[in-house]
This record gives sequence, structure tokens and C-alpha cells, in this order.
Amino acid sequence: PPFRPGAHPAGAGAFTILRCGEPDRPDVWSLEHLAGALSLDKRDDVDVSRQVIGRISVTALPPALTAEALAKLIKDF
Repeated sequence: PPFRPGAHPAGAGAFTILRCGEPDRPDVWSLEHLAGALSLDKRDDVDVSRQVIGRISVTALPPALTAEALAKLIKDF
């Protein structure tokens, strides 16, 4: 079932991590919300986004099982 793992770790909305690739330039966490977007570049804030990505990676189905799960959802609904 699609909701077995619980609430989606990024349930608050879409986000993007922008990596500059230069040691003297911080990564930026861009959060999208109903009123616009917010960009955070403090290390602690960006670390939160990395933790969310880690949780998504751990709970996500592998690609083959995702295709099967989506096909079942389409069939059932």
C-alpha cells in the first residue's frame, strides 16, 4: 500500500537543493510554498533537507516495484 511507510517526509512541499560545487559558496535549500519560495543557505537548514532526502531514499520503492504499485493503484481506482 502506498501509505504504509507513513507521512511523506517532504509533506510540507516541494524543495530543491542547489549545490554550487565551490567550497567557499554554500549550498542553498529552496522551499516552494503557496505564497512563493524561500531560500535558505545556513548549513543547519541545508542539513535538514539532506536528512529529508535520506528518509525519502530509504522509504521509496525500487523503480520496478514503483511501476507495479502505480499500475495496481490505477487498476484499483
